[in-house]
Amino acid sequence: CRCWFETGLTLIDIDNIRSHRRRIMSSSGSRRATIQKRSDLCVKTCRYLYRNVHGRLLSIKYRKEVADMSDPSLTFGEIVPQSFLQILNFTSDSTKLSGRNFVDLGSGTGRACICAALSPYGFSDVLGIELMPDLCAQSESVCARLQELLEKPVADNIAVIQKPKGGEKGTTNADLDAVALQVFSSNASEGQGIAVDLFANMITKQMGHKVFKVAVKQHKTFAKYLKEKEGLFTLSE
Repeated sequence: CRCWFETGLTLIDIDNIRSHRRRIMSSSGSRRATIQKRSDLCVKTCRYLYRNVHGRLLSIKYRKEVADMSDPSLTFGEIVPQSFLQILNFTSDSTKLSGRNFVDLGSGTGRACICAALSPYGFSDVLGIELMPDLCAQSESVCARLQELLEKPVADNIAVIQKPKGGEKGTTNADLDAVALQVFSSNASEGQGIAVDLFANMITKQMGHKVFKVAVKQHKTFAKYLKEKEGLFTLSE
């Protein structure tokens, strides 16, 4: 695992997801069976990682502190792993997701990012953008736990990641090996450097009281882009 800690930026690149993935890949069986195995793994892993994580409470507390009236209901919602994977599966281009980037705006505690990274669809990069500091800290904590989990050949509390029959021979899903989990987090203080994609308007609506000034060009990977352009984009009232 490689971690970079910079001003307003925490980028966690988990590159041993590859070995974790191979443990539940069988040398035989259809693509559907492989997806089902990976989906089961993803769901059980998320349940394990988030069993004591309560993002809703942190969100309500933060919104009250900053008097965020853009969301007077003070609600907070995160994805349900099973439903989220079904949405990905029924996407019209679900067979062409490999190599694409997954971006979650308002990523909260990072649940969707972890699901996307562990999913069978082979995203090239998974990026979560969250502006609430407490939720950023929560997502970093969850990612640290995921890192510890992935470094162990077998986790006793998640039986599904034990190596299945068939081993690693003949794996035809090498394209899935390139997935990395990247969590980008930043607070919303005045003048804080932040890098976002072309979704600035959506984030502005979400935050209500903030305006983002950005000029983003397409780049090969988010990781390289963030490293090169970090500090170029700023928040202003």
